[in-house]
Amino acid sequence: MNAVKEHVIPEPAAIAASIGKAWERHLLKSRSAPGKRPYVYASAYSECDRRMALEMVAGDQQPSFDADTLARFERGNDRERDLLLALTRVGREHEPPFEVQSQQERFELLDRKERVAIVGKVDARLRFPWGSSAPLEVKAWSPHLTANIRTFEDLFRSPWTLRGAYQLLAYLLG
Repeated sequence: MNAVKEHVIPEPAAIAASIGKAWERHLLKSRSAPGKRPYVYASAYSECDRRMALEMVAGDQQPSFDADTLARFERGNDRERDLLLALTRVGREHEPPFEVQSQQERFELLDRKERVAIVGKVDARLRFPWGSSAPLEVKAWSPHLTANIRTFEDLFRSPWTLRGAYQLLAYLLG
């Protein structure tokens, strides 16, 4: 006689809560603890020099990202991969054609004493047939923000886009 194990079917709300907790544990496993560092992240530009210095010397006192923030980061990373893949296809059909290269390339900008001052990751570079390339930064900004952006200078008009503008300027300077 085969013994059939009986399963108690949980309530749907309990299943949803259990999946939510498992997802949170999954996200929190990938979290790295904030720490001190001798440089500024290119994406963390602030008009307040004191704030940037504090993030460097007392970074270990910053709170870690919660699961909701980590989930937003993951959605942004997924969106970035999708956009770069689509841009790769567009580049083949564009005239002149271009290639999407060097994805997630580490970036370092040195100060006058040759110390690393700013660190980032260039999302990709667009390489053109004549040999030049341009850094590309992918942002998952709200359409409410991007609806008002017509020129690069427009990025400096909103506190929500300001960091992205300075991040791209650092990449161009480097």
